[in-house]
Amino acid sequence: MYTDDDKNYKDDYEEETNNTNNKSGLIKIILIVVLAIVLLILLISIFSGNGSGNNNDNNPPQNEFAITLNFETLNMNVGEKSTLTYKVSDETKNIKVYYSSSNPSVAIVNDQGEITGVSAGTSNIILSYFYNQEKIDRICEVTVSGEGTTPVNDKTPPELSLSIVNGQEGVWSNKDIMINANASSSSGTVNLKYAVNCTDDNNCNYINVNSNRIVVSESGSSVITVVATDSNNLKTVKSITVTIDKNAPTVTLDHEDLNIVSGENVTVCALCKDGDSGCVEEKVCKSYSKTTQAQYLTVKDKAGNETKTDVFNVTIDKNPPSCTLSASSGTVTAKVSSNAVQYGFDSNFSGGNETTKTFSVPTPPQSAGKGAVETIKVKYYVKNSIGTVATCSGTLGKELYNRWECNGKYYKSRKARYKESTMYSTEQRPSGVYVKDWATVDPSKCHITDGDCYKLTIRVEVSGVTGACDKGDDYWYYDEGLSVNWFFRK
Repeated sequence: MYTDDDKNYKDDYEEETNNTNNKSGLIKIILIVVLAIVLLILLISIFSGNGSGNNNDNNPPQNEFAITLNFETLNMNVGEKSTLTYKVSDETKNIKVYYSSSNPSVAIVNDQGEITGVSAGTSNIILSYFYNQEKIDRICEVTVSGEGTTPVNDKTPPELSLSIVNGQEGVWSNKDIMINANASSSSGTVNLKYAVNCTDDNNCNYINVNSNRIVVSESGSSVITVVATDSNNLKTVKSITVTIDKNAPTVTLDHEDLNIVSGENVTVCALCKDGDSGCVEEKVCKSYSKTTQAQYLTVKDKAGNETKTDVFNVTIDKNPPSCTLSASSGTVTAKVSSNAVQYGFDSNFSGGNETTKTFSVPTPPQSAGKGAVETIKVKYYVKNSIGTVATCSGTLGKELYNRWECNGKYYKSRKARYKESTMYSTEQRPSGVYVKDWATVDPSKCHITDGDCYKLTIRVEVSGVTGACDKGDDYWYYDEGLSVNWFFRK
């Protein structure tokens, strides 16, 4: 039976149970909060000690390699300069540093760390380097005030002008060329360097410009490249082309003989050639209507170089003397006009009035082969009663050719080969070998100097005959070797 005491006991038990459950829940909450705080501290420790990205700490931990700056903050005026330097904690390590500005319109910095105030404001000058494959920055905060007397504009490169002192660009010169190089910059000092015919800026041999003058002496066309660099490392590059020709042109007369004789007015021309600047005129001519002595013509190239012809004489004679030459073997014969009073094979007529002369021409060696020639020049002079001298000339020579060559085929004179090493004349031929269709060849049109040559038809009718062709064939006989032929060309 359920009594009041039982009811009271039940109420006490339920109250005690509820208190116990409340205490357990509170303990769990406290444990969760503690664990969360510990985890948060651990995460902060991990990320603060081993984070990735750029290290911008100007105060790195000790016992690690580091670079420290001489300034962490800097105040300066417009136009003022100051140098940002650094120290390394371990001088045995070779570290390359790079300077940059976060705001070049306020302050700029060059590769040596020189800072220049440009305009009022603030800018970070950043020194960067790499260590253990990590890019690390050190920062100097720069504040530039508007005070200052030297305006700075990092965007304006130096001004540079080039001019040729003793000539013009694109115009040839026959002497050294001098170039003026003038440069200026608002930042002050400007360095000038130049290179000749530079096509690859990385491999150019730049030379310092002394006293703003560049002297070019090399012949030909040269491109002079000048680089002006100011203290802010800003550059201006300009080029100018100069052309130099110190070589005189070559000249020839259109008359081979320097004693020019004509029965009427005559024009003499000088022919000019020049491989550099080129000739002003390729042909310079002058006309003569009367006898004139000791003349010469002058040609010029575009650089101003001159060349004179040999001295020549012009004789105008309405009835000048004349001559012609012919030759037989080594003997040359001259035929002169009736008004010739002096004539001979030398200009002084020292041999008297001679009309024939035998000359010696070397024989080409057999090793030179067919077509080899040896020649000499033959010149003959005639003079009339009024002193006009005329000349005629020709070439006497010897030429190697194949024996009995005629119209591209080879012949043998008056003999037919019947057996090896046995020669027979056509009158002594044995039975069964006979000549058919004798063909005489004109020796004046071929290299034939020893009788006629023949086309032979050999017919074999006797057994045992050797060295002959098949029945009915034409057989062209010829000698091996080369012979020499005289010739004379006017």
